[in-house]
Amino acid sequence: MSSNKSFKDFAPGAIPTPPPSPTQKRMRMAIIALSALVAFLLVVKVLPSITDGFSAIGSGVIVGQVVDGYGRPLSAELIVERTDIIVQTDTDGRFELRGVPRGAQILLVANDGIGVEYPVNIRFGQTVDVGAVQAEVTAIPAQ
Repeated sequence: MSSNKSFKDFAPGAIPTPPPSPTQKRMRMAIIALSALVAFLLVVKVLPSITDGFSAIGSGVIVGQVVDGYGRPLSAELIVERTDIIVQTDTDGRFELRGVPRGAQILLVANDGIGVEYPVNIRFGQTVDVGAVQAEVTAIPAQ
């Protein structure tokens, strides 16, 4: 005679726990669903701020070459607005800006007191090649 009862079932005053009612089951499911939603929202909100410190995830690279109106390499200074990222071109007008924050950025190409802005969209850990950019104004505004 084998029985599935444990020693606790025979303790004095032991009363079996009744199964949960349908209302209790719904409440448990609602609490589990709400907990899962809060955990998901926390991950979505906190994860980007954690990953910003990793250059391969939270930033990217901009490369290109600065040229004059005739396509000749030009020496210039490149600045990513609202950051402290500034570089000089090499002798061939080429440049590489590392650690550029992800998202929409403005690349400022400056030469001889003239600055030209180029919008750039940076994605996680990617290199954006802006190609040949000019550091001089090609048209004079109408007066």
